[in-house]
Amino acid sequence: MLDSNIELYGPYSKPLSNCAGVGTCATCMVEIVNGKEHLNPRTDIEKEKLKRKPKNWRLACQTNVGNPDSTGLVVIQQLPEWKAHEWNIPKNLPIDDPETSI
Repeated sequence: MLDSNIELYGPYSKPLSNCAGVGTCATCMVEIVNGKEHLNPRTDIEKEKLKRKPKNWRLACQTNVGNPDSTGLVVIQQLPEWKAHEWNIPKNLPIDDPETSI
């Protein structure tokens, strides 16, 4: 998200409203809609902070996407606790744009 200039903290982007990536505030919580196989496992910090949340919720600041030779699609929902609808993402989306691949 940071490499793509996507606002990591959403409405919590004020300087003193987040932990700057340490994983203690949980303001960067996201839902992984598709592509969880491209992510690192939950960290110990995430396991503690998200123990009562669905397994597909992650802290974006603690989540690494892929490695240099991997390709695929990761779809996230920012602010999942405010989500108003469910996403219907096809399982096998073609990846045409190298900018969107990991």
